[in-house]
Amino acid sequence: MKDMNTRANRIDPRIYAALIFAAYLFMYITTASGANRDSAGILAETQRVVYYYADQLLLVAGLLVFGFLWDRINNTAGWIVLSLACAAYLICFFVYMLNGGWISYGIMAPVMFLAMGIIGAGVNYYLSYSLAPGKETGRIVTLGAAIAFLAQYIFQILLDNGVLVLTLITITTVIVYAFLKWETGNENRVIPSAVSQDKCQVNSDNCRYINKRFNYSIIVLLLLIILAQSYDSRLLLMIVKNPGASITPYSWPRIFVILGYCILGMAFDFGGIRIANVTCFAMSLWMLINPVLFAENPGSTLNMCIFYTFVGMVICYMYIIFWSIAPYTKRPALNASMGRVIDGSFGVISALLPWESMSESAVMIISILSVSLMAVALLVSGVIPKPKETEPARESEESELSLEKEDMTEVKVTEDDAFEIIAGKYDFTDREKEIFRKLVLTEDSGQEISDEMYISRRVYQRHVATLYGKTGAKSRVGLYQIYHDTMMSQLNA
Repeated sequence: MKDMNTRANRIDPRIYAALIFAAYLFMYITTASGANRDSAGILAETQRVVYYYADQLLLVAGLLVFGFLWDRINNTAGWIVLSLACAAYLICFFVYMLNGGWISYGIMAPVMFLAMGIIGAGVNYYLSYSLAPGKETGRIVTLGAAIAFLAQYIFQILLDNGVLVLTLITITTVIVYAFLKWETGNENRVIPSAVSQDKCQVNSDNCRYINKRFNYSIIVLLLLIILAQSYDSRLLLMIVKNPGASITPYSWPRIFVILGYCILGMAFDFGGIRIANVTCFAMSLWMLINPVLFAENPGSTLNMCIFYTFVGMVICYMYIIFWSIAPYTKRPALNASMGRVIDGSFGVISALLPWESMSESAVMIISILSVSLMAVALLVSGVIPKPKETEPARESEESELSLEKEDMTEVKVTEDDAFEIIAGKYDFTDREKEIFRKLVLTEDSGQEISDEMYISRRVYQRHVATLYGKTGAKSRVGLYQIYHDTMMSQLNA
């Protein structure tokens, strides 16, 4: 375990996060595509539809189980739940591949989706607080998606080799398992959610802003799902009307999902949530016009490429937007997966609408209403810029900024005082005081701190154990709480 921790500390965090996301995404899309495609001829069409939506709801159930339980259990219990989920998924996938009959799709697949929900919630939670402070989340997610979708298309669709797929699923499950084990056992990390909740207690305006962003992101995602469903129904109708079309949901245009990830990922990295939402709105307008432009060539590869690009953008949205907001909410374990929860549950609800029996004009009206509501939501949320402020307003804003700078100066001055008070209260040595400062003010790993201080990892761990013993804290977050409480008492004084 020590060697694994050392290696994990040496890997570039961006590559590390991209590989973990790619591993889990490969597990999900391979299982979902296989269960849906391979059940043809084994299950009746009605059964296939029922099992597909039941699997999606079980995935949502797994996400919710992790989200609601994680704040109520300790790391050890959480790790047991995640370990059981990984074991159940891998065992069921082996049986699913080897059996290939009704047992695979009626029993094994539902258990796999439930387990994937629990595993996915853990991955979403840890990646959310690992990536939230950075500015490269979009590129990391795009890289992970590219690896996952290309691997799935090559090994499952083109080669259709069960042995290779089984081998890759085993490897990716082990990778995800090792990642979750490392993260649940990593006490040397300040979880941003704990920090942010403390900030929320001091600044209620910040909390209102976070809740506002979160709620409007949910609305935008719901409307994006409706648009994707309506466009999908129109494509299926086009293909039915043109039986000669060679395009299927598993053809090569599905690779354009990666382009959708790339478009939204770049928008998020260079402009944050605001530009990401504007990009979604612009793409939604294009999806509204596109079926009209290409109506004379129904079921074409171009239509499918555009559709999958939009789907990729929607999937990317539900990951990076909610990952970026979740660490600053009161229930980060649940909210990090909220995008997938909404996609799975509302996707099932929207699919129950009689899209096949709707006329083309009715579907168009639904699309127009969805885009219009999205525009209203973005306007109300402040994503669409407001008119220029007057000079007095700008002067007022500048004075507020100067006051904030003065406040930050005061905090900086009292910071050293807080450390001196804590060191005196708990009788820290100079070395313990230095390590305590790094633990609460940086996100450096234990290995990084020991390297910076030119001490061995064992000596560092002994100092940390002493800090825990003197303060009564059980984790790095507990040490931060002591520092925060001391700071607040100084500021109030």
